[in-house]
Amino acid sequence: MKKEKRFERSKDRDSPLRFNTEEKEAEQIFDKKLERLEGKANRAEQKFQMAKQKLPQKRVLKSEWVTDESKGRIKRRFYFEQEPSLSKDGVAEKVKVNARQLSRQMSQSMHKKVSEHEDENVGVEASHKSEKFAEHGVQKWKRHKKWRERRAVKRFKKANLNYMFERMKSEQQTTNPLNKNKLFQKRKIKKDYAQAKKAVKSTKTTASNVVRIKNGTEKAIALAKELFSKKKIIGIIVVILLIFILLSSILSTCAAIFTQAGTAIATSTWLSDDSDINQAEFYYTKLEAELQKKIDSIENEHKGYDEYNYNIGAIEHDPVQIISYLSAKFEAFHYPDVQKEIDKLFQSQYQLELKEEIITRTVTKEIKVGESLGKVVTSAYCSCVICNGQWTGGPTASGVMPTANRTIAVDAKNPFLPLGTKVVMNGIEYTVEDTGNFDKYGVTFDIYFNTHEEATQWGHKTLDAYLAEGNKNTVTVKTTETIKQLNTSLKQIPLSQYIQENLTEDQFELYELYLESRGNRQNFGSPFNFDWYPSITSYPGYRTAPFSGEIKLHKGLDIGMSEGTPTQAIHDGIVTTAGFSSGGYGNYVIVEDTEKGYKSLYGHFKELNVSQGQVVKVGDVVGFVGTTGASTGNHLHLEFYYKNELMNAYFYVNNGGEAQTETEDGSTGAMSAVNFKKLIAYAEQYLGYPYVFGGSTPATSFDCSGFISWVYTKSGVHNIPRTTAQGIYDQTQKVSRNEARAGDLIFFTETYPAGRPVTHVGIYVGNGRMLHCGDPIQYTSIDTPYWQKHFYGFGRLKN
Repeated sequence: MKKEKRFERSKDRDSPLRFNTEEKEAEQIFDKKLERLEGKANRAEQKFQMAKQKLPQKRVLKSEWVTDESKGRIKRRFYFEQEPSLSKDGVAEKVKVNARQLSRQMSQSMHKKVSEHEDENVGVEASHKSEKFAEHGVQKWKRHKKWRERRAVKRFKKANLNYMFERMKSEQQTTNPLNKNKLFQKRKIKKDYAQAKKAVKSTKTTASNVVRIKNGTEKAIALAKELFSKKKIIGIIVVILLIFILLSSILSTCAAIFTQAGTAIATSTWLSDDSDINQAEFYYTKLEAELQKKIDSIENEHKGYDEYNYNIGAIEHDPVQIISYLSAKFEAFHYPDVQKEIDKLFQSQYQLELKEEIITRTVTKEIKVGESLGKVVTSAYCSCVICNGQWTGGPTASGVMPTANRTIAVDAKNPFLPLGTKVVMNGIEYTVEDTGNFDKYGVTFDIYFNTHEEATQWGHKTLDAYLAEGNKNTVTVKTTETIKQLNTSLKQIPLSQYIQENLTEDQFELYELYLESRGNRQNFGSPFNFDWYPSITSYPGYRTAPFSGEIKLHKGLDIGMSEGTPTQAIHDGIVTTAGFSSGGYGNYVIVEDTEKGYKSLYGHFKELNVSQGQVVKVGDVVGFVGTTGASTGNHLHLEFYYKNELMNAYFYVNNGGEAQTETEDGSTGAMSAVNFKKLIAYAEQYLGYPYVFGGSTPATSFDCSGFISWVYTKSGVHNIPRTTAQGIYDQTQKVSRNEARAGDLIFFTETYPAGRPVTHVGIYVGNGRMLHCGDPIQYTSIDTPYWQKHFYGFGRLKN
């Protein structure tokens, strides 16, 4: 008999079934069993590899536990592997399917034929039903045998994996202090809960299956009772078969649920260390802070312009989006390794452009008596035929005869001043009595002289002109100005465009999972019992300090709230500090859990609700929102630390739930989250529409007030009749910036001469941004120098 050649696995290829000497020595008890199983695995793999080469391949997402030697910890690594793609379109497969269908049809026909006559005899009926149950049970038993074989392989793989996991874990217990970290234990519990919510569809399907099984079981039991009463032996057999089938169905369903839930939880979790995640996010905020400072210093760096115009998009990003992208592209990334990629992300998001432009425009001004008309260019004329042509010797345009040292003319088509206006130039009072055609030469006034020689000697002179006494209180003046402008624009391109272009299809699927789960890091309580996301005024990270103007690391998450809003502890612990800091935090509280390493700081309280040494639980009120210390308005400043390392509180703190709809004094509350989404979804369809003065419909496009009236009314959020920006402002309840919420309105003044305070309006969307009808309709930061210069106030529409 030919000796079978033993298959040897390649040593340079990873395999989930590979065993090394070190593993065998560490597991003395299972040596023989492992050796036997290894031999089986080797033979099975030999057959599998031979068959695998002949089959088409497909990519399958897989994972494994690996040791990160640089971090001294174990982690889960996701990767894609080629596996056979078993097509079901082949001829052989179709033959098998057709054969099975034919077999089932023949069986059904036979049972149908028997059923037609079974009512004639109770014994036949009982025997026929028991036969059908038996056939069904045999089919279940065959499938169960295959399931037992698959289960044995799974248990073998699981035993090997558990062994390697326990060994790696035991090796790290003495070297890695993070093994004692309770944060990860709590995170796992929270991830399980989050995934349970995500698997609603699977759960509903399973519930319906259980109900179906239950109903089927009840019918089967009823039938079994009937059979039992007629023929006890058949009834017992049927009941046993039913119980077996029921247990098989339940076990297979549960296994599928747990497998699906476990895979989803692992796949939707950021794999990088918290330190690397925080450094990556803080670096991005530093780049943004430097960009903002560059824009703020444009007028100092580029002097000599008559006007500086700004069209600045919002300088901000979604922290979850950045980390989800890096996690999908690099899996468990280290900050130094992804810094260049972060630079590319930033450069793709922001495009700053400075453009110089010289423009000539006609400006209409109201000048009061005694005020300067500015410098004007003058020329001269007399009553000769050279200067007047066919009008020689005739009266002026006003009907009076010209007089030296009194009569001046303005351009007939583009008059600088109306006829009859008195002007003082070079100490002489003149009256506008005549008109001419000299604007094209850049001349403002043509002065009358008695002789042609005097007019020739005068030539062109530039003089200071003033509005003389004897005029009305004000005079409308039209002037042509040449302006040197520096136009600054910052275009923000959505990051989603760059992300989609730079991820593979498989990576993009992971990215979307990460976005939905937020990395599974919301392991702590909420500072408020309502939705506070729209109220965030500043994220942790680098920014321009409001008092010093320098770029500094802002350690906390700032949440704008009404004065006196109760603030809750985000974790259990002891109050180690409860007092006042004049240099920064004002009234503040520090809660620490020394056993687990957590610490949270709550700043700028109006009043404290706890004292030093007090034990608090998550959800306990520790203080009330205020603006004490170095604060620009009512808000909560929240910092979070783990083992004295600063963490980004935005990643770890839960949101409170539903939006706050009513303030404590019972006044009109902020717009609900549902209405805000409805408003923005409707308004965003007009992004890119141009600004058209007086426009109020999509057919004409919009001006600022027309846009607001249209989208609020048509979205069904609030009825605002067509009016001006001032008219909309008059319909609102005034709120401060820290009280402003997404869906409120923001107003500006003196954006153009209008004769009323409010001249521009936009929709405040939170986080220092507005959606407004600029040119075009767009999102814009309200913190740019231009908008801060013209800021007027916030308003909330009254019910």
